[in-house]
Amino acid sequence: MSPASPPPYLVATASAPGPHQPARTGKGWRIGLGVLLAVALAATAVLTAFLLQTQARLDDTTTQLDDTREELEDRQRQLEEQQRQLDEKEVFGESMGALMSTAQRFNGVPMASLVDFDRIEELAVWAWLDRHDVAAVREHTGAVDALHEELAALLASAEARLATNASGSVAESLLDELGRGFVETVWGDAGAACETDALGCVWSGDPLVVHLDADSFDQPYRTAWGETLVGYHEFAHVLQFTNPGPTADALTAFGDDPETMADCYALTMLDSWSLDERVWVSSSSYWDVSYGYGYVCDDSQRDVIRTWSASLGVQARPVSQ
Repeated sequence: MSPASPPPYLVATASAPGPHQPARTGKGWRIGLGVLLAVALAATAVLTAFLLQTQARLDDTTTQLDDTREELEDRQRQLEEQQRQLDEKEVFGESMGALMSTAQRFNGVPMASLVDFDRIEELAVWAWLDRHDVAAVREHTGAVDALHEELAALLASAEARLATNASGSVAESLLDELGRGFVETVWGDAGAACETDALGCVWSGDPLVVHLDADSFDQPYRTAWGETLVGYHEFAHVLQFTNPGPTADALTAFGDDPETMADCYALTMLDSWSLDERVWVSSSSYWDVSYGYGYVCDDSQRDVIRTWSASLGVQARPVSQ
């Protein structure tokens, strides 16, 4: 008899072995979390470093932009300052051009001191030296404009004076002509004005004004010749004061006496050899009138006068910086 078959519930079935599944324990999770945490921390560190580097680069870029902006602003300020300098120099040039144009109108006027070309050149030189200083150049422009106004006023006065002869006298007409209108004739009490008994005078401090004694010239023994002689004599003083350089040289021929030189100028201009005049008032009566200081100059001194008078006056010249 065959052995009894085991009960079904005791029958074992064979199966293929499966993969090994490690048991999950609390320690294993802790290790896994640690690894994940380390990875996360490393990632955070990398991100932080990246962010820090990015921020540093941004900071560097910002700094560079700030520096560039400041450089551009500084450059803009420099350009604006250079433009202001150019504008101011242009204004100065226009003012100087106007001044020189007016100064040229004085060329040949016998009173050299009317136009101070040394002063004009000095202003031009200072404007060049201060060309980078807007305020200084503006100040020099103001000085040029003031000088221009002064010369323009002199021209206007001269033109008006030439158009009239307030006294209608020979002496005033002569002085207007000789002085090109720049010499003013003042009639009045010459004794008070000249502080001495004289027919006329000129003061060095006001060399364009000739004072003549009205009462003396109103006397019946005054003639056109006498007025002319006095007019030339006083104009010689105008020339002496307004042409100091040439005058100093010429005076040596007259013993440094300006009055003797003035008499010689009058005699030379009139081609006369006497300072005296006989004025007949009737067929039997006359006046003997004397002018000047009693000395009649010789030929050599008259040559000095001619040379001196030919060298006088405004001589326009270019002005350089």
